[in-house]
Amino acid sequence: MGILLSKKRFYVPFVIFLFVVISLFLTYVFRQSVATLAIETFAKEQNIRVECLTFDIDWQFNVTIQKACITLHNLTIQLNNAHFMRVKNQLSISSLRVKHEISANIAEKPTSTISNFDLASWQLPSALPLLNIQSVHIESALLSAPLKFELSQPSSNSLLIEGDFNATLELRNIKDKDQTLIIADVDWSLDKASSYFKQNLSSLHSLQTLLTQRQLMDAPISTHIKFDGTQLNSWHKLDVNFDYQFDKCEINTHVSGKIFGDISLASQELVLDLSQSAIVLMPKQGCYTVMPTLPYTLPNKFELASPAPIIINSEQVNTSKFSVRSLTPNMSADFEQLSIQLPSEKKNPAVSSTVSVQTELLHSADKLLATGNNTDIQLGATQIPNTSVADPQSLLINIVGNLHWNADNWGLEGIKSEIKVDRFIDYGINAKLIEGEITGDISSNSGISISANLKAQGTKYTLQTSARDATTQTENGLSQTTAVPTKSKVITTKALSSSLEVTGENFKQLTLSVNSTLYQIKIDDILINKLTNNLQGSVIDLNKVSLVGGSILSGIALNLENDQYLTLSEVDVSHKLNAQREANILTSHHQVVVDNTFNFSIEQKEQVLGLTLNRQALSGLQPAISRFMPALILQNGTLELDGQYQLKDATFEGSFTLADVVLKYQEFNINNLSTSGSLQLNSAGLQLPKTTLNIESADTGVPIEHVNMQYYVQNNVAKVEQVTGKVLGGKFALDKLWLDKRDQQAQITVENIDLAQVVDLQKQAGINVTGSVGGILPMIVQNEQFYIDGGLLKSQGPGTLKINGNPAFDSIAEQQTELNYLKNLKFKQLSSQVKLNPDGLLFLDFSILGQNANQQQEVNFNYHHEENILTLLRSLRLTDSVQNQIEQKIKKGDKK
Repeated sequence: MGILLSKKRFYVPFVIFLFVVISLFLTYVFRQSVATLAIETFAKEQNIRVECLTFDIDWQFNVTIQKACITLHNLTIQLNNAHFMRVKNQLSISSLRVKHEISANIAEKPTSTISNFDLASWQLPSALPLLNIQSVHIESALLSAPLKFELSQPSSNSLLIEGDFNATLELRNIKDKDQTLIIADVDWSLDKASSYFKQNLSSLHSLQTLLTQRQLMDAPISTHIKFDGTQLNSWHKLDVNFDYQFDKCEINTHVSGKIFGDISLASQELVLDLSQSAIVLMPKQGCYTVMPTLPYTLPNKFELASPAPIIINSEQVNTSKFSVRSLTPNMSADFEQLSIQLPSEKKNPAVSSTVSVQTELLHSADKLLATGNNTDIQLGATQIPNTSVADPQSLLINIVGNLHWNADNWGLEGIKSEIKVDRFIDYGINAKLIEGEITGDISSNSGISISANLKAQGTKYTLQTSARDATTQTENGLSQTTAVPTKSKVITTKALSSSLEVTGENFKQLTLSVNSTLYQIKIDDILINKLTNNLQGSVIDLNKVSLVGGSILSGIALNLENDQYLTLSEVDVSHKLNAQREANILTSHHQVVVDNTFNFSIEQKEQVLGLTLNRQALSGLQPAISRFMPALILQNGTLELDGQYQLKDATFEGSFTLADVVLKYQEFNINNLSTSGSLQLNSAGLQLPKTTLNIESADTGVPIEHVNMQYYVQNNVAKVEQVTGKVLGGKFALDKLWLDKRDQQAQITVENIDLAQVVDLQKQAGINVTGSVGGILPMIVQNEQFYIDGGLLKSQGPGTLKINGNPAFDSIAEQQTELNYLKNLKFKQLSSQVKLNPDGLLFLDFSILGQNANQQQEVNFNYHHEENILTLLRSLRLTDSVQNQIEQKIKKGDKK
């Protein structure tokens, strides 16, 4: 019994041992199937399937996996030659291949929220073996190429990745803060990153220039990442130069430093910090070709800076301030409260910001002047004279406004702009100071409302006129063509102020108003004390312009020779302008009124100004003439003028008519003067072809009648020819005379001058003469003085001289009795040498051959006479003037 019981006690453990051994043996023999069943059973919810599994376990429980194939969802994992060494607690894998596929039947919509991760519970078991994978091969439909790297664990809480990219990952537990962090450091480049992801070429077409920049794509980037489960903090360090080009503009860009980025899983926001980075843009010359040529040194280096963080979420990009600044010269653009709406299914992209632009540009010449270059500087066609470095030529612009843009609307509102230009010299303009301000709003939906004010001091504008051929007339009447050299026209003003207002509900129809005032304007020899101008009108479709308004020119003076001025009190001009920008058409009509009496019109079409002055009384010009020459009185007459002014070459061609002109100058009178002809104004001056002038009568102390002459003007110099007229019962003629200051000779011819009328000029009682004389009087002009030398007058036929009752003669005859033979003399020849000095002193040497009728005595009488002819003529004019006044008073019944 005892033996039996002892056998039973032995049998039960033996059976159990045998069962375990057999179970272990069977499990080992069927280890692949058992392991596959266990994995698929416990991971059934994850839909994990084991496609292949080959492994072995030695007696030390070291596991060797020759091959393992596992699939789950869209992943296929293949593991080769894995070795677990229990003693060292290490797992080494020779090869790990992962293949990812996108299922066409399952389209999961991404969740809109991301849950936080509780990393505090992420504590790796201390007994977890250290992992070492010699080759990781990852394929995915999202990748354009397989991703290959090696994976190892330097410690139980870190990973080291080496291969296509290098990275370290660490799970760090901070005990004093009860915090667990995932820390990663990655070395990568844009080229490697972009090479693994499939790209939509059409969407990246605009970035093609950047993607081909090897310096940018190959630049090494070091990234540090720290993740606490809620917040992902990172910085990215790089230093790279690359070029970006669009159209003809090439920009060299340099990015260096650290860019910080923080991502919050709770708010789903990315916060970028660029404060420790430097972004420098250097545009090359081609970037400025689309801009108008400016005489200022434009910046060639800009720095992008964001002193405030840039906050990016799924809907917007926001920052309180973003700046673009040039390093030299001073130019900056600040974008405050910048907000960029990102495109989405429900919203279109949009931008809003308060924009502030500040610019200070120096003139292109200042840089050269600062180097001590004392020569004149040539920029294009404009020559810039020497300027002291102490007076820099600068342009300052300050602009502030609220910018907004979206797919349906854009605008710049609350505009406040200030412009200041010191010593502007270019484009023919020389201004000491220009200041301006612009305020208002511009919007594609709300239209425009802009006000601008401009002030300028000490401005000068030089208008260059091209050289041209001028046709003039020679003395013999032939035409000749000469080259007229280029002559610049200079317009100066002491001060200018102007205001502009533009309003409109849209850009298709704008209302325009311009008011300007200019002070002390000088154009060649024309001075204008003040010019005010106002224009109002509309602009249709940014093409058709219609303006009406007026101008007032006050205090006009035309500087003539010898510092004399022809002044006009006021000139009023009304304007009507029409223009079409696209067709390049400009027409205008201007009505001009001089001193509220004299008026004419100007019609402008393209480059031609048509001047029309209908027949008007010259008396309208009397106020202006009285200020210039008080003794000249226009009593009657009309003027008519018509012509065209060519703006292109600054020439005027037209015709004129003066008719029935009656004028008085001091004691001189001219009656019924008339002339007409064509005229031309060009850079050489006034040109007037030969024409005729007629004067019915003139009183210079000696009555002159039926004056006829030919005259022409060449380069502002007039010449008269073939002057004829009647005087003292006879005729006179002048062959030619230039009306300028040149030295010259001319010849005056007289015939049939009635001696009775000559003697009557001196009002000598008791002297009666009959007969006539004629002759030649050589006239000489020298050193701007006029005189006659070698003149000779001879009688034209016999005559008589009778003296009876002349007290002066009788007194002399008592002492010289031979003079009595002259009392009743019949002469057959009378002649006289004539000389006239510039001061008006006339010398006459008479020679008389005849016979005394009473005593039948032959007489040969020589007589020398001196008299100031100017004084004589003046006394005669004064006598006539007094006599005329008395006669007029008698006719009016005033016999005082």
